Amino acid sequence: MLKSFYQSLLWQILPHRLLCKHILNLGNIEAVVFDFDGVFSDNRVYTDQDGREMVCCNRSDGIGLKRLRDLGLAHCVISKERNEAVAKRCEKLGIDAFTGIDNKIETLRNWLADHEISADHAIFVGNDTPDLDCMKFVKYGFCPSDAHEDVLQSANFIIPSRGGDAFVRKICDLVADHLEIRRKETL
Repeated sequence: MLKSFYQSLLWQILPHRLLCKHILNLGNIEAVVFDFDGVFSDNRVYTDQDGREMVCCNRSDGIGLKRLRDLGLAHCVISKERNEAVAKRCEKLGIDAFTGIDNKIETLRNWLADHEISADHAIFVGNDTPDLDCMKFVKYGFCPSDAHEDVLQSANFIIPSRGGDAFVRKICDLVADHLEIRRKETL
């Protein structure tokens, strides 16, 4: 938990762009892969009297995803969840989604290979133990502050935000700002 405390402290005292330029060294990121529940959503599910499930997401995440698209970064969702709400939300956001996936690491490997992207140039964003293999496989694993304890211990970066609370937007902004700074430096 000490890692989380110090990272949270840095997030509070350093301006976002300074953090991107001098603290984070994300290298040449080409892809960001997300879990859905607990990342896009607050990890809760609402069930109506007919058994239909709904999740709560943050609208600003779409703006962040657009920034990734505009920068040419590949991105997708790999979710164990079989809820149609996940697929519909991803469709609306314009992000490829693999839902009902029991073997996330295999799907991640295949997706990266299909896009000719090395795991060393990828980020995986997750919040729970089914995400651990993917987070360890790629160069950088990110998680929200309310992730499972095992994920908090394994993550390279713990973002001081809860899943579903514009967490995806914060990840996208962080990555996009980092890439924009790197691209300006190479001009």
